[in-house]
Amino acid sequence: MDSPFNKAENSIGIPICKIITGFVGSKAEASCNTVIETQKTNDAKGFKSVSDVRGITYWDSTQTPIFENGKIKYILQTSIEVTERIENKKLELQNKVIEQQKEQLQEQKGQLEQKNIYLELQLKKQLEQQNAQLVSIIENLTEGVIVADNKGKLIRSNLEAKRLMYQWDKVNNLEDELKNTKLFDLKGEKIVSENFPAVRALRSERVKDAKMFIRQTNKEYFVEMSAIPIYNTNGDLTRVVSCFHDITKTIKQSRKIEEQKKELEGFIENMADAIVIYNKNGEFTYFNAEARRLYPEINYKNTRDNVHNEFQYYDLDNNSIAKENIPTMRVFRGERIRNES
Repeated sequence: MDSPFNKAENSIGIPICKIITGFVGSKAEASCNTVIETQKTNDAKGFKSVSDVRGITYWDSTQTPIFENGKIKYILQTSIEVTERIENKKLELQNKVIEQQKEQLQEQKGQLEQKNIYLELQLKKQLEQQNAQLVSIIENLTEGVIVADNKGKLIRSNLEAKRLMYQWDKVNNLEDELKNTKLFDLKGEKIVSENFPAVRALRSERVKDAKMFIRQTNKEYFVEMSAIPIYNTNGDLTRVVSCFHDITKTIKQSRKIEEQKKELEGFIENMADAIVIYNKNGEFTYFNAEARRLYPEINYKNTRDNVHNEFQYYDLDNNSIAKENIPTMRVFRGERIRNES
């Protein structure tokens, strides 16, 4: 009992609700009431007691009725403290809950790991499919594509690149390729290997549409090449990608057209007829040797109008022709003039 009820003289004659702390509303009180009502022994297991001295304790209590002349005269109550048992039981329950939570966490972790594995496999499969598609696209491009690492070692080259490279199956890096290749610009000037677009990209330069003439042991061709450096998230150069296509046919056609143009200009220049060409604004763009002989005062700074103002025109009957009716002016109005004197 709590003091002062831990002495018999202070407890005798006082109701139990006053001498036992926390009795009111407890299992022990309910048990006593049950004994009075049923006149049978009753147990109160693990009822809680709150004391300023002992703090929270737990008790098992048994109330037994004692009869006299067939009626209850006394109730004998015996109690034993079971705090340790209750606390251990609580601890067991807590441990059990913790174990269950651990099992749940382990299960969730396992499910999460399985999900992550699944997602990784799906992502890997997706990346492999995308990579296969990308490789297929690159492989079938009409442009040559070469990928090299930051040391110039070749990582990938597509079919068109292999067609243009010299002995591609023996080429391991850019240096190998350049050993068997001579480079020239379109004017025929030699290009040193340090200025090859892919080599410049290794120095972090971006090269676009560089036109070159390439001479190898077994073939010669013109190419237009671009090269770019590729960086990782840390800003380090990791790859160099070169794209190029064969422009030999285009260059040859262009040169052939240029030759034909020069031949045509030479033919026109030496014709017996005077030929003068204007643009839509009436400005001279060309006049041949005979035109220059007939009109020595004409030059490219003249225009149709200021030249015509210097002349007076007549037909063969010596009739004056207005400037706006001469063949040149009429052509500008959309007429076609032929053999007019």
